[in-house]
Amino acid sequence: MREFSKTVRAGKHRGRPLLPSELMRCTLDDVMIYVDFNDEMQPLTYNHSDEDKMDWNKLVGFKVNLLRPMRNSVMIAWRYNKDKDKIQLGLYWHDSNGTPYLFDTLVRNADNHPNIIDLDPSQDIGVVSFFFTKSPVLNPQLGPYRITVQCPSQDVKKQWGEYEFSPEYMLAKKGWLISHWFGGTSPSQHDLTFDFKIFNYY
Repeated sequence: MREFSKTVRAGKHRGRPLLPSELMRCTLDDVMIYVDFNDEMQPLTYNHSDEDKMDWNKLVGFKVNLLRPMRNSVMIAWRYNKDKDKIQLGLYWHDSNGTPYLFDTLVRNADNHPNIIDLDPSQDIGVVSFFFTKSPVLNPQLGPYRITVQCPSQDVKKQWGEYEFSPEYMLAKKGWLISHWFGGTSPSQHDLTFDFKIFNYY
């Protein structure tokens, strides 16, 4: 098990410190990640400027190539939806060409995708867990993937799947960790910190 924290400073995008998590290599099957949405964060902390308010922030995920996070990568994304007053979670990934998807839909068309998870920011969110595993149901050799999401404080448990990501991702045995990036276009308006625990890494 590995523990680390990432802080995005006001006016910035990238969570820091970069090391050692940016060089952490993980298997791409049976990985459990716990993320603590710290209690002191209020909705304003999460909010983008109005023109970018529906942009997705990249919380954590995996990439096949160390230097190319926008190719053959899979991430958990989050945002504060001001119109609904909800913290939302989604499954965000890039294909071999860098095209971004939310679940099975192009990101630009997915603002109301039915698999988006809504969390109430007026209540404690606390720790949210994400379990990445390959499913033998459709293809015993390659997957496809399922991701199970749980937020015990809000009585949320949802399974995302079955998903076939890019062929390069599906064939890879290991990947590099992607850690927090705020935005989209707008940087964070406030400092924010997430605490991570990850099981099954190399």
